[in-house]
Amino acid sequence: MVGASSCVFLLLVRVVFALFFRMNSCRLAQLSILVGFISAAGGSFLCSPHLLSGPSWLSALVAVYVCKARAASWCAGMSMCPPELRAVSGWLVPSPGRSGRVCRVLGSEWWHRVRFFGDCLRVACAGNARHPRDFRLCREWTGISVRTTEFLWHAVRLALPPRRGTPCGE
Repeated sequence: MVGASSCVFLLLVRVVFALFFRMNSCRLAQLSILVGFISAAGGSFLCSPHLLSGPSWLSALVAVYVCKARAASWCAGMSMCPPELRAVSGWLVPSPGRSGRVCRVLGSEWWHRVRFFGDCLRVACAGNARHPRDFRLCREWTGISVRTTEFLWHAVRLALPPRRGTPCGE
């Protein structure tokens, strides 16, 4: 039921953009691709109660989405098209300015997911706590998430192009 209502909402968003902003067909196709990508990236598997109650899964999801959000803001600063968007858009590769705006939208969505999974992590750890001393479990999982994030970000950062104006060695 939730999937049907979100599809109707996405269809309404497309129609509103088409009518009020008088977009040409290329821009409307790019918007359609972006909205489809954001809605597909959410996926129904994230609503599983088993997934949302396991601190190990949640800390890993926080780390992955922090890296995605950082990479999106990196690409927005460079006005380049990220690989995820390039794979989805196919032959409709957006211009550098539009790529920057799309990256900001994707980064915002991914930061929203970081906050959501961080809240789920705190709830999952608090649900397992029997005594106030047991809240150290939440600190431990948060620390694991931070260390995992930094490890993943270092790996992702090596694959990103250098910023403009920086020497090649940095």
